[in-house]
Amino acid sequence: MKREFIINGERTEIDLVSLNDGLLQFKMNGTNYQFYLKGKSSAGKVVVENGGRLHPVSVVSPRGGSHYIDIDGVGFHLEKVTRGLKRGGEEDHGHMVSPMPGKVMKVLVEQGQEVSKGETLLILEAMKMEHAIKAPNAGRVKEIFFQEGALVEGGQELIEIDEDEV
Repeated sequence: MKREFIINGERTEIDLVSLNDGLLQFKMNGTNYQFYLKGKSSAGKVVVENGGRLHPVSVVSPRGGSHYIDIDGVGFHLEKVTRGLKRGGEEDHGHMVSPMPGKVMKVLVEQGQEVSKGETLLILEAMKMEHAIKAPNAGRVKEIFFQEGALVEGGQELIEIDEDEV
């Protein structure tokens, strides 16, 4: 079963081969991995075995969908790729956020400009694809946080719109 994750800001496909009886097998970037669950350490960390070596593992989830994983003192951020979902409902309130790390290719609006619902405000290039960031509602561009050529992280606010008063 193939799944996409963002690991330390890079999109990665992981093919889960097996997960049963304390054995986890998966393939990532063409390399096969195999871990055995060995229990918990005295510090409360999960212990896994790989290649005859024991590794203490801790997982911290500071926000929904994102995890910080520490294996033998080496840490990395892991986030499952969710397609078509808004992050925390932020876009519903005039805050356009980057769906993933990328590069701002074009800013199509200016601060103070009136925009219509669905109007493309910015083009973001991520994973060699262009993503149109559109206005979720009509309003006035309050602030543009990045200019063309800027690199952005996933979840960073790109543009804020003041909603039109009804």
